[in-house]
Amino acid sequence: MARNATQPKPAAISDSSALVSAARSVWPAANRISIAAGGLSTREIEVLRLVAAGKTNPEIAAALFLSEKTVARHLSNIFAKLDVNSRTSAAAFAFEHRLV
Repeated sequence: MARNATQPKPAAISDSSALVSAARSVWPAANRISIAAGGLSTREIEVLRLVAAGKTNPEIAAALFLSEKTVARHLSNIFAKLDVNSRTSAAAFAFEHRLV
């Protein structure tokens, strides 16, 4: 059943509304970035932007409606594609390539 405007949001969503807003703000721009950005998928770019913003895996998971395990897997893929081994190096890549 679809929710309408009069139905309240589930508690988990309203508690992380700031993170959801941050995540939604990256989606349009992420869709415009070519795959040349390190060969990252749109979803990996979304995760990388939140990493560059200093978010933790649980915060990223909440913002993007993913499990923490999925976020960890995305990060593993990002590290491999960018040939880096830390969140800091991945965030540096994001800034250098104007992904944030």
